[in-house]
Amino acid sequence: MAKVYAALIKKGLKTIDDVPENLRSWRSKMIRRFRSWLRKEVNNMAVIYVALIVKGKRTYDSVPDLIKPQVKEMLIDLELAELVTE
Repeated sequence: MAKVYAALIKKGLKTIDDVPENLRSWRSKMIRRFRSWLRKEVNNMAVIYVALIVKGKRTYDSVPDLIKPQVKEMLIDLELAELVTE
């Protein structure tokens, strides 16, 4: 039943508030999975930006604020701190 509600929510036919109380734990689990996925995606984007900065295709200033700390840390770990311009 949880999958049915998930499909309806994705289609915009239902909202999270429409999920019955007995399926609410499922909602919490899905939110945790989404947050985990998002963290992985942020890390993947940081790696991509580091590669682009090293190749000279991007600058540190062009990195989105959300991933600047990760990009900065990676550049410093690669002993390329001079590429971090603030």
